[in-house]
Amino acid sequence: MKKTELLFFEKRYLAGYDYYPFEEIFSSIKHLKKINSKNEKELRGILFTIIIQCTTYIEGMCGQILFSTIEHKINEFEKEFGKFDEDEGTFEVDEDKDFYIRILKNLERKIDESYFKDLETNWKLVYNQNIVEEIGKKDKELWKSINHLFTLRNAITHGHVLTIEYKPNRNDKYYEINVLAKYQKVYNFLTEKKLIETNAMGMVNIINQKVVEFYVGETKKFINALILSIPKNVEKYFAINKFQMIREKTL
Repeated sequence: MKKTELLFFEKRYLAGYDYYPFEEIFSSIKHLKKINSKNEKELRGILFTIIIQCTTYIEGMCGQILFSTIEHKINEFEKEFGKFDEDEGTFEVDEDKDFYIRILKNLERKIDESYFKDLETNWKLVYNQNIVEEIGKKDKELWKSINHLFTLRNAITHGHVLTIEYKPNRNDKYYEINVLAKYQKVYNFLTEKKLIETNAMGMVNIINQKVVEFYVGETKKFINALILSIPKNVEKYFAINKFQMIREKTL
């Protein structure tokens, strides 16, 4: 389809609309949690999906927070060092200042192609701040918690196996629980948070209803902590505006 008739738009103006799929994905979690099924595999699939949704939201919002500051700096450069072209409705910037704008736009492209693992480096570039330390000041376990969330996400999306072994104990009737590979650290963390429960057979799942509820809350907490960590109030203001605009963006 190459053409359409738009309502409520004057024909002589360019029309556009921004979609933020990562926010809409996160908003759908409340509906997923209402789904009931007697099939345990289907229920686990829903829980795995919510874990993926949380990480998608974090990566999307991290990028948008960083973009809000870069866009502000580009606009400030254009206004301060540029000349407004009334016919084109744009700013023309002299050659020297254009160099700095190109750097900012290159940084913007770099962030657009980044993942959560790149956040620490990107945050340092934009805000000259150690985000791990700043998050730690607000919640000493939050950064570790979110990293464990991404470890679980990677297990799901990269086709890894979550193996849990039960070793008999000679001294009593109980079995020792061991989670293989790097997931033992995640399991220990979730156990400390009292989020691991046994099923009717006495077996455990590293991703269960309590774990998912916990990480939905941690996701919201992490984004709030990021915004509050922005050092300059004016840049914090633009990040809050961006956050609110994304949440309210509806047709």
